[in-house]
Amino acid sequence: MSLARAITAGLAAAGDRPVLGLLDERGQLTAELSGRQLAGSADAWAARFTAATLGPGDRVLLSPARDAELPALHLGALAAGLTVVPLNPALSDTETGRLAAACRPALAVVTMAAAAARPGLGADVPCWTIADGPTGAQPRPGQSGGKDEPGPALIIFTSGTTGQPKGVRLTDANLLYDLESLMRLWAVGPPDRILHMLPAHHFHGLVLALYGPLMSGAQLLVLPRFDARTALDAARDHRATVIMGVPTMYRRMLEEAGRGDDLSGLRLALCGSAPLPPSLGQAFHERFGVALVERYGLTECGIVTSNAVKDPVAGSVGRALEGTTITIRHHDGYHRAGSPAATRSGEICVAGPSVMAGYLDDAAATASLIHDGYLHSGDLGRFDADGNLFIDGRLKDLIIVGGTNVVPGEVEAALAVVEGVTELAVVGRPDEDLGETVVAWVVAGPGADPAVIVEELGRHAAGELAAYKRPRDYLFCEELPRNAMGKLDRARLADRT
Repeated sequence: MSLARAITAGLAAAGDRPVLGLLDERGQLTAELSGRQLAGSADAWAARFTAATLGPGDRVLLSPARDAELPALHLGALAAGLTVVPLNPALSDTETGRLAAACRPALAVVTMAAAAARPGLGADVPCWTIADGPTGAQPRPGQSGGKDEPGPALIIFTSGTTGQPKGVRLTDANLLYDLESLMRLWAVGPPDRILHMLPAHHFHGLVLALYGPLMSGAQLLVLPRFDARTALDAARDHRATVIMGVPTMYRRMLEEAGRGDDLSGLRLALCGSAPLPPSLGQAFHERFGVALVERYGLTECGIVTSNAVKDPVAGSVGRALEGTTITIRHHDGYHRAGSPAATRSGEICVAGPSVMAGYLDDAAATASLIHDGYLHSGDLGRFDADGNLFIDGRLKDLIIVGGTNVVPGEVEAALAVVEGVTELAVVGRPDEDLGETVVAWVVAGPGADPAVIVEELGRHAAGELAAYKRPRDYLFCEELPRNAMGKLDRARLADRT
């Protein structure tokens, strides 16, 4: 079965029951679509694509607004057999042009404003507007690949924090395995109302938060953009049962929450895309009565682990999904959960049905990532005795002090529990003698005295960490730098150090 057919089946099962609710900037419901209505809109888009002689082998750039056309357009393109390439509307003209040149789309479908500006698309990329339907130049069939040659369902470009962004090719089989496994594990179904507040051009916001719920027959409540106050109001007023977000979103919701913010309708709050500080998870649970459930994955392999909905293990991203193999690689080989070597931090490697088909037009990069039967994540992690995976940071972020490796995540976990610390991140600082030393950046809580925090951090480090792992300096900032998905930008921190 294709992903499009699986989603269509979910909409058919819903029938006249609402599956999509559109919210305004205040979180008020402005419109609802039933499963039948949304399927009809998707069919109309699929017919448009087919009438324009677009089909398998053609790639389409999609950048709709967060309204009824968002799911309809995606489903229509998938149903027509096209390869969907989500376009981030926040990209600069240069970045958009680079992405278009890399994926060679047969068509771009964007908002009226974007079509008028044609940011970075170039004159040779035919462009349709969403509001008025096909306009201007018609697409040239097959310009992105041979006709009738099935392509991947999705090509998602990585964030490109180092080097050029790479197009990740994800097949129907990749996506169906992941979504069926996760929706079953999280028990997502028709009774659920899911508040959608994530960007819809990443795996998290598009695949997990949009495709998955529609396939499962749940109702989506779509916010035009994330705002902590609006998200709290919408979750409360519409009795949302599931929310998905990144740690930064949950922190802002917690900071904004007042006495009247009752989220007792929530049964599941999923957290990913960046590490969850233990203090944030504990504070959120204490305030709202629901635990933040962490999971782990990459665009290149989808989500491969998750905590259970009930009693998630604090600090862990959970266990491997059924059918997925996760190992910890050291110099002497690959070690599975249960092996003593797997309890030592090493590179997380993944094998299973959700691993990508490869990077777009980059066999060398694919081979450097996928070899020995595993996708090499570049992330550091370890298992506990029960098979729960813990993330220790990025392999590239290792700090080497006098020839000895220091894992940033280990130092951060040891120090983040100090009272008065809201967030903490460590980076390396060049040192003539040792090569690098450890420096900690600290975000202090309201009213906390930095001098007292430094004293407590030093005392705690002396009791918990070997001397070479202890920060030589503690620096303070109002917030840690992060990218659009809330991931810590260590490179920017290191530059400031």
